[in-house]
Parts: sequence; structure tokens; C-alpha cells
Amino acid sequence: MRAIGDSMTPLIFLILAAVLNVILDYVCILVFSMGVGGAAPATVISQVVSVVLCVIHIKRHFPILQVERRHFKLEKSEVRTMLSGGLSMGMMSSLVNLGTLILQTGINTLGTSVIVAHTAARKVFEIWGLPVTVLGATMATYSGQNYGAGKYDRITSA
Repeated sequence: MRAIGDSMTPLIFLILAAVLNVILDYVCILVFSMGVGGAAPATVISQVVSVVLCVIHIKRHFPILQVERRHFKLEKSEVRTMLSGGLSMGMMSSLVNLGTLILQTGINTLGTSVIVAHTAARKVFEIWGLPVTVLGATMATYSGQNYGAGKYDRITSA
């Protein structure tokens, strides 16, 4: 919805989901005595509500976003274009996540103190690294939207 100019509605649905998540956390953890494990269903339920609201809103207000069977017919040139743009980003993300998994597996064998120290250091790194990651994702989205719209000059000027 944001891509076609409606940034307020997704924000409202996100706020509603966050508020619902907090309420359901309280209900699941304290009222139903589910403990910390109650946070998981609370999160899933709140996110499902957000998705349902988005789908209903799209069906009512944005026919251009409605998916139909004809949209699943692919042409080789389209697939090649999508793969050329997305494969490198997907591989990079996969390698980073695989490296994180291998590193965490090794760290988990070193004991509680090392795990706690690594987790704290990782949180600090994520706080400082997040702006760069978000900027990269933003530029990828910006470039992709402008590429799709045929506005190539905007990609190189950003």
C-alpha cells in the first residue's frame, strides 16, 4: 500500500497490531498463566489480525493490488530480470544468516558467560549497524521502484 501512496493505513494497522500484542501478552502471560511462552501466540495473533485488516482494506480500496490467477504467468525475460536483481541480495542475506548460525552454534558450546557477553555485544553491534542495513534496504527498494517505473535517471541521481 505504501508503494502506491497510502502510507497512513499500514501505519495505523501496525500501531493496532502493536497495541493488541501488548494486551495479548498481558492476557496470555498473566491471565492464562502461560509464562514467557504466551508471548509467541500473542505476537502471532496480533500479526494475523494486522494481515487480515490489510487484506480487507486492499480488497475494498485497491483493486490494482488484488492478486489473480493471470498474475502467476511468468515470461522468461521477466524471470531473468527478477533473478538478476534479487539473486545477489538473496545470496548475501543467506550467507550472512548462515554465518550467524555457525557462529552461534560455536558460541553456545562455550558456556553461559560467553553466550551472555556475545549477546550483549551483538545487540550493540545491531544498534550501530541497523541504520546502514536499513539504508541499504531503502535504496534497494527505491532503485527497484524507479527501475520498474522506467525512471532510470532517478536511480543514478540518488
